[in-house]
Amino acid sequence: MASITWSDVTDYAAELSTVAVGVQTDILALANGYLKVDCFGGESGIKLKIARINIAAHFGLTLGTTNGAHGQVLSEELGDMKRQYGKQAMFADSEFGSTKYGRAYLTILAGANSRGGFVL
Repeated sequence: MASITWSDVTDYAAELSTVAVGVQTDILALANGYLKVDCFGGESGIKLKIARINIAAHFGLTLGTTNGAHGQVLSEELGDMKRQYGKQAMFADSEFGSTKYGRAYLTILAGANSRGGFVL
């Protein structure tokens, strides 16, 4: 299976097809080198591929687009159009909790950690 590509990411997150190529390259380098492979069943494991895709999609939303806002609206203003979004309480202490892809990654990570070992 090896490293993921941007088309792997956009197969799951089509909204990220407009992320600039240079940003894609940086995000893929991070996602493909971020995880301790043996904790996810090895380089050929589907769990590793999905974890990498979710990390890349998370960073694609937070770094590559302006569409990463989510959660309950906590406040709004009309002048200069300001909004403040809340995070889901379960993931409030993690930056990965700020996107649905980051939360999916955390779910996979929790499963990997239940087998023991340090993942990050």
